[in-house]
Amino acid sequence: MTTASLLSNGPVMSRAIVIAATAAHKPRLVSDGLVSVSSPLVSSEDRRMDNEKMGIKRLDHVCWAVERIDDALPLLTDLMGMTVEGRFENKEVGFRGVGLRVPGGTGHFELLEPSGESSYLHRFLRDRGPGLHHVTFEVEDIDRAAAAIREFGIEPMGGVQRSHGWAETYIHPKDSGGVLFQFYVEEEPHEHPHADDQIAHSHEYDSTE
Repeated sequence: MTTASLLSNGPVMSRAIVIAATAAHKPRLVSDGLVSVSSPLVSSEDRRMDNEKMGIKRLDHVCWAVERIDDALPLLTDLMGMTVEGRFENKEVGFRGVGLRVPGGTGHFELLEPSGESSYLHRFLRDRGPGLHHVTFEVEDIDRAAAAIREFGIEPMGGVQRSHGWAETYIHPKDSGGVLFQFYVEEEPHEHPHADDQIAHSHEYDSTE
């Protein structure tokens, strides 16, 4: 039975959803309007993520740069149900931040606002406006991650940077197509990076240059 004839069966098909019939992915009528749809031809080997190069352990957080954190918070907490885990500040670099836990998972969301007249975030917001600032992944080995980035043909922004017990490397937005990617390793035990802390483990960079 063809997809066209299935769709023309009127009431019989009222409880069936036909999904993109192709040669490799055809719906099959089972009984009384029920349709079985085969999975795409993807093997379990193909589904397994290749983590050998970068050694990515997990997505740590996604960061949103804003003019004022307290103006942006209600959207994330009251509407989306995120919970505030803590606030932090880096006076040297010139930013304040708040970390939030995302419902239903281990990922985090982060808000940053500028503090001080010389903060690089003023330039970021002036040039690009509020929006996505960076995406951060935890990796197994920072030197291995940096080497993989170089092997891919990209020079890691700032090389490998170590401070306050964290080791980090970055992919500049001009090399990624518009997104600043951060990769880090916690080399010394810390409280959770999104807990109250005077020193944030990230963001000591200016990707606007």
